[in-house]
Amino acid sequence: MLSSLITAFRQQYPRGSLVSELLTIHDGQYVVRVMVGLEGVTLAAGLGANPRLEMAEDIACTRALERLVGPISNAEKAKINPPMAAPGETVHPLPEPPLPKPSLAESPLPAPSLPEKVITPLPQASSGE
Repeated sequence: MLSSLITAFRQQYPRGSLVSELLTIHDGQYVVRVMVGLEGVTLAAGLGANPRLEMAEDIACTRALERLVGPISNAEKAKINPPMAAPGETVHPLPEPPLPKPSLAESPLPAPSLPEKVITPLPQASSGE
């Protein structure tokens, strides 16, 4: 199933990337995060935990890719690996879906209000005379 998800991801995002990180080892289980990205923007992420590192990574990768490309059914698997075109027919690739543009705040954030600082002078040291 993971290979089908990776194939679907590669078809939709040919320049996409998968980054996996070992976050921690907790109670004998490896905890892995996989982030799916495109041109420096994280599109989806998934976590996985398992006593075997490879399985934890596969679980995290499957979860991240399912969030992005959706779960793969048998009908969708056939779309990923379509039959070859008959002689004389032209196969047209599916268009790449547009990426959401990151939104920035239209106005700058207001400056935080800080309490006024009161400075009290130190008393003069006496000379002791």
